[in-house]
Amino acid sequence: MFYIIPAIDLYENQVVRLYKGKYDQVTVYYKDPLDVVLYFRDCGIQRIHIVDLNAARDGNTNVNRKTIENIIKQKGSLKLEIGGGIRNKQIVHEYIDAGIEYLILGTIAVKSPSFVEELLNEFNRERFIIGVDAKNEEVKISGWEEGTKLNLFDFIKKIEFWGISQIIVTDIDRDGTLQGPNISLLKKILERTTLKVISSGGISSNQDILDLYNLYRTNENLMGTIVGKAFYEKKVDLKELLSIVH
Repeated sequence: MFYIIPAIDLYENQVVRLYKGKYDQVTVYYKDPLDVVLYFRDCGIQRIHIVDLNAARDGNTNVNRKTIENIIKQKGSLKLEIGGGIRNKQIVHEYIDAGIEYLILGTIAVKSPSFVEELLNEFNRERFIIGVDAKNEEVKISGWEEGTKLNLFDFIKKIEFWGISQIIVTDIDRDGTLQGPNISLLKKILERTTLKVISSGGISSNQDILDLYNLYRTNENLMGTIVGKAFYEKKVDLKELLSIVH
């Protein structure tokens, strides 16, 4: 199964996109996130990617809390994955109890690997996805504002050791740019890992998604792609794509 996973990036309770992860370059697309959630649900989308940008930057999960709760109430058969600010067990409990299927660990997976191991021992590890955000093959954290000197491929090896099955790989230089996905990087990753990989960043057209789908047909470990700005700027047609991709 190849998933097309629309992104809902929440900032101050609105659906936005950042340009290359920069908080001073914000475009607001929907003032009420529920409008777009219901559209995705009615289209036949199976999974939505939510990022709490306020929490990703400073760990404050309260700003968008009510909005996220409302999305959960209206999700129907949609599966939700959420990232941003998941840095303690309390928020993990709250999200799982509220009905979110997958939790994305980003900054905490780099800064406190021992805490990640605790989570994996306490909860079902299939509920966790590691977000691997990279620029020039260096892992970035804290809303992409902090470098780590950690190599992308070394980090992926560590994730394999944890026994997590899914990663989301974001090429920061492509995110929000409509320049197309970094297929050469994805091929390198797929050659080196058995993890399920979700691509993120750069989608600009239906053809970009079809190119990734063709890559999936040669390596089914590429389980899907996240699409954000290209949808909001009306450069992709989700209904058409869903009639082709499966």
